[in-house]
Amino acid sequence: MLNILFWVFLSTRPHRWQTRELVARRRQQMLGLVLLMPALGIGNVLMVRRHQHNRLKRVALIWSLCALTATNALWASMDRGMGLQCWCQMNWSGSGAIVFAVDGLSIYLVLLTTLLVPICVLISWRSIVWMVKEYVLCLLVVELLLVGVFTIMDLIGFYVLFESVLIPMFLIIGV
Repeated sequence: MLNILFWVFLSTRPHRWQTRELVARRRQQMLGLVLLMPALGIGNVLMVRRHQHNRLKRVALIWSLCALTATNALWASMDRGMGLQCWCQMNWSGSGAIVFAVDGLSIYLVLLTTLLVPICVLISWRSIVWMVKEYVLCLLVVELLLVGVFTIMDLIGFYVLFESVLIPMFLIIGV
């Protein structure tokens, strides 16, 4: 997995012979990958049995580091301007599309989010011994929702995602 991310990182760096359209398409793929990594981590954690505490924490750490690597690759490929640099559009049947985008400010917030989640997993490695699966799931859900909050371009979607972060945060604080 990290080899694929490293290859995508190298391919997102603009070269002299690449067109702007090719670089923009690769940035869109990287944004989609940043949005997809926590979701894949959630699915992977759901497949691990509840009593395998170390495996649950390792899976969460690996997927959060993959999200961090993808975010670093997206950040390294961006220009240093403040305008919208890449966007990812998800089409829904009949009701339009949801647009996710990254600009010069939101990339730092996404980078901070994906940096803090592996740190939270490492800090809680020995202290969380009860309800480990639920704790790890809540951390990955918070990461997914916060990346969505910082990249969505719709005001209603921003509100829904922002308020949705409160539910797993309540569970993390309660655990």
